[in-house]
Amino acid sequence: MKRVFLIGLIGLTVLIPCIAQQAQTAIGNASRYESKDTVFYASHATLPFGTQVKVTNLGNNRTITVQIGGRIPADPRWLVDICSPAADALGMNEAGFTTVRFEVMPKEVKRKAVRKFMQTGSALVSDQLGGADFTVAHPSIPLTSLVRVTNKATGKQAIAKVVSRMYADGVRVIDLSRSLALNLGLSRSGDVMIETVDKDTRK
Repeated sequence: MKRVFLIGLIGLTVLIPCIAQQAQTAIGNASRYESKDTVFYASHATLPFGTQVKVTNLGNNRTITVQIGGRIPADPRWLVDICSPAADALGMNEAGFTTVRFEVMPKEVKRKAVRKFMQTGSALVSDQLGGADFTVAHPSIPLTSLVRVTNKATGKQAIAKVVSRMYADGVRVIDLSRSLALNLGLSRSGDVMIETVDKDTRK
């Protein structure tokens, strides 16, 4: 009995690191979605938002680093959905799937990439975000991230939290809570610039 237990214990100590390693690297199909983001974003079924992943196109060996900012359905045929700028950098086709290697990067790299994100476009006031808090909805910035929103017409700024998702339509880049819009001097819509900010350095 002791021998069986010992063999089982040895088996687990070998198997657990293998499982952990497999979770860090995978090979499967990638597809692309249209996006005008300046940061390379990707969608995945389970990885936490903000996770950085190295993606290699196995057809041409091109490699880029993307950040997880959205969700896709869990499907064994579909590993990751990559934004169009990142897909172009990888040399992916416009239609169909591309086989890629998917490697999760160390956590310490994550915050540096989040601070680099900047985007300009149209903002719309959304009653679904409530009226009291400074909150926003965005297609891909990780939830709970802080963003600095600037009214491009007046230069007025405010910091808000990303709390939900919205559909990216190519023109509208963000939805604002009513109180945030009023603070920025926007009635229903307007042109804004958004920048992600680090929680430890916000003003």
